[in-house]
Amino acid sequence: MFDEALKRYNDKQTRADRKIENYYEKIRNSKQEKPFHELILQIGDKENMNAESENGQLARQILDEYYREFQERNPQLKVFSAHLHMDEATPHLHIDFVPFTTGSKRGLDTRVSLKQALAR
Repeated sequence: MFDEALKRYNDKQTRADRKIENYYEKIRNSKQEKPFHELILQIGDKENMNAESENGQLARQILDEYYREFQERNPQLKVFSAHLHMDEATPHLHIDFVPFTTGSKRGLDTRVSLKQALAR
């Protein structure tokens, strides 16, 4: 996702110490950003939305629809994994995503940024 932006950034650098060898490692070791974020959604609890009940099936449908429209609603959050769990007491959805921004003037023009992704 960031390979081309990294190449453009590194090609502009005149000093070797400013080049970024591995962008993933840079983000992984960053105190400002994380490589990815996880969102967990659940409707109700085991008392009123038990996975095996009719309400639990309704919760499954709602969560499935939420996931299917998530990327469209949030184009700056690149989903790379999503799992709907029906094997526990209450249906719940895990969505893993990388927040990013484009058009940055400093650093990589496409880079990880939760703050900027949410602002857009």
